[in-house]
Amino acid sequence: MSSLNPDPRVRHTFWTLAVGGVFLMLSLYGVNQAQVQRYLSSRTEREAVLSCYMVFPCLQLALMLSCVMGLVMFACYGNNSPVEQHLISSKDQMVLYFVMDMLQNFPGLPGLFVACLFSASLSTISSAFNSLATVTMVDLIKPHFSMTDARATLLSKMLALMYGIVCLVMAYVVHLMNSSVLQVSL
Repeated sequence: MSSLNPDPRVRHTFWTLAVGGVFLMLSLYGVNQAQVQRYLSSRTEREAVLSCYMVFPCLQLALMLSCVMGLVMFACYGNNSPVEQHLISSKDQMVLYFVMDMLQNFPGLPGLFVACLFSASLSTISSAFNSLATVTMVDLIKPHFSMTDARATLLSKMLALMYGIVCLVMAYVVHLMNSSVLQVSL
């Protein structure tokens, strides 16, 4: 990462990460459905801007903690990877293995970590499914079909369930792929 080479074909230089980071933040804060829904639900423009100022440092802190955790895992397992030692079957299991390994002498703490991880994931995912269902209802279904509020609510719940099932199927398909998901998405 210490390279200041301006060539965009070189991976992981200061410039590729800085420019890519700007576009990543634009996608997260400019067009992300959850963020746009937060802006639109604000009473005033000032309140929407304030919500950005409140969310941004929290996300940066979470990103920084994730990076620090990755560095600590590398420091612990850099030369003897648990995957290579066949202690775990995939790199996707590294964080949970690390937590279990480091916190094994503190009963209940690894379970609390896993519970927090799942609750954070589920709250984020449920918001995304509800946002998808809302956009589908408002932009695609309601303009063409007249329905009562009760029926619209039921249909919205069914859409959220459908998006959840689609997500599960896609996760299973990605699991079957041999290449890294990150490499495929880039």
